[in-house]
Amino acid sequence: MKDIVFYCCILAFYPRVFVVATRTAHGRGAGHCPRPSDEQAAGLLSGDKAVFYTDGIVEAMNEKEEMFGFERLLEVVQECKAMPADSLLKEIMERVNEFAGGAAQHDDLTVIVLSVTD
Repeated sequence: MKDIVFYCCILAFYPRVFVVATRTAHGRGAGHCPRPSDEQAAGLLSGDKAVFYTDGIVEAMNEKEEMFGFERLLEVVQECKAMPADSLLKEIMERVNEFAGGAAQHDDLTVIVLSVTD
């Protein structure tokens, strides 16, 4: 099996779930890593999951102009970490859309959830 390595905010979950602020082609973060000191290389193992997201997810606003935020994203991931990748993706998007209500969004809402298998 080939090693898969990426840079991410590492969170202490079991099974391991990595929440990854996506990068642009120039290496700048397109997502939000709230603790840059936590950013480090991580290898994925069978059974791990990774949640990639763009800043539109954490910056999604509701009608009161409150942002969804990284903490809410982490809350969803922690609550649903045992779900299959496709179900976790649907849950994240449902929570973001529920939070935003009818408020217009001014950025893309992009999430990719992958599950590592042998």
